[in-house]
Amino acid sequence: MSAPLVSVIIPTFNRLHMVSRAIDSVLSQSYQNIECIVVDDFSSDGTVDFLREQYNDQILLFQNLQNQDKSYSRNRGIKHSNGELICFLDSDDELPPNSIQDRILFYIDKQPFIGVIFGFRKNENESLEKAISKVRLKAGDQLSLEQYIENPLILSTNSFLLSKNSMLKHGMYNESFGNKEDVELFLRLLVNLPFIYCGKQSTIVHADASNRTRDNNIAILNQGTKFSDTISSNSELVNALGKNMKKIVSNEYEEILRALYYTNQGKKFRQQYARGIKGKKINHSTKFLKRYIISFLKINSSF
Repeated sequence: MSAPLVSVIIPTFNRLHMVSRAIDSVLSQSYQNIECIVVDDFSSDGTVDFLREQYNDQILLFQNLQNQDKSYSRNRGIKHSNGELICFLDSDDELPPNSIQDRILFYIDKQPFIGVIFGFRKNENESLEKAISKVRLKAGDQLSLEQYIENPLILSTNSFLLSKNSMLKHGMYNESFGNKEDVELFLRLLVNLPFIYCGKQSTIVHADASNRTRDNNIAILNQGTKFSDTISSNSELVNALGKNMKKIVSNEYEEILRALYYTNQGKKFRQQYARGIKGKKINHSTKFLKRYIISFLKINSSF
C-alpha cells in the first residue's frame, strides 16, 4: 500500500496566539503526505487574516459564516478533505513529530483494515511513564467498549486516525452537542469498528486555553441530559453498553450537578441532587453531600 494522504483537521475559535503551535506541529510531521485543514469558527481576534498571511497555501483554510461550535467545524473539515485518512487536532494542542507516521505504519501493516488506529495522549507537564501507564494496553491490543467506559481518557480527539469513508458512514460528529461530542462519537464507532492501539504517543495536550468546553459549565447546563438521551435512542448502542448504560447516565448527572454548584445555583443544585437520588440516577456520596450542605451556608441569596 502506497503512502495515503492524511487530512489533519483543526477547528479553531479566537486562539490567534496559540493556533500556530498546532499548525506548525502538523506541517513538521515526519510523515510528509499530509494536508492541514483549518476551520475557523467565525473568530473575532483576527485569526483568519493572520493565518492567510502566515501560511498562505501551506494550509486549507475555511471560515464559518457564523459561530457554529467545534462539531460543525470538524464535520466541515471532513467534507472538504481530500485525504483517504483523517485525524483531528485541537487548536491549543499539538502533535509530536512522529504522531501521524506511528499511526499510519500500524494502519498499513494491518491491511486490509477498516477501523481506527489510536495512540496515547500526554499532558504537557506529565511524565512519559505516567502517560503510558494510564493506557493499560500493549501495542496491537484492541480496545473494547467496556475498557473505554472504565477508562475514557484512553481516547482523545487528537489521538485517533481512520478513513474518511468510515467517518462519513458512521455519522461524523453530532452537531447538536456542545459537550462530550467526542465521547458520543467514540461510543458509536466502538460498536461498529475495531480500535487498535499503536503503542505510541499521538498528542501533547496543553492547558493554556481559556475556552475549553470541559471548563464551560454553561455549555454543560445548556446541553442538559441530551448526551444520555441520544445514546438511549440508539438501540444498538444500548444493547452493547448493557449495565454500563447506568454509568453513562450517572456520570452525566454528576457533571450537571458540578456545573450547577460551580455556577452558584445552589437551589437548583439541591433540587437536581434530590431528584437524582430519588430517581436512582446517582448514589449518595460524601463529595455531593458536603456540597449540598455548603450550598445552604452561602451568603449569596441567588445560591
